[in-house]
Amino acid sequence: VLLCVLSCVMVCVMVCVMLCVCRTLDEHVAKADRLVEEKERELEEKEAERDRTMNECETMKGDSNEKDAIIDKYTTLVDDMRKELEEARLELLRSEEDRMKVQEENVMARGNSRRASS
Repeated sequence: VLLCVLSCVMVCVMVCVMLCVCRTLDEHVAKADRLVEEKERELEEKEAERDRTMNECETMKGDSNEKDAIIDKYTTLVDDMRKELEEARLELLRSEEDRMKVQEENVMARGNSRRASS
């Protein structure tokens, strides 16, 4: 009887710990997802700003070197933002993979604990 009670307590503790870990990982995934969405919005805004600036430069009179410098500046900004977005997406993927691993471990641990308590 004592062994059965001890086994049940151990299973409950393991499940609680795994649930806490899963909740933390879920929060991390949600945070990474929000970051990706924010980066996507920023990129869209910067691309629109770049396009407006390029259109303005085409109608501007003046030094073509100045126009090229302005266009290069915005192109560089957009490229940098694309890299940041890609990094954020990779972090989201890593977070999701970590969550899946823990969930699989949780399922395996529950199965092993059930077999041990039988």
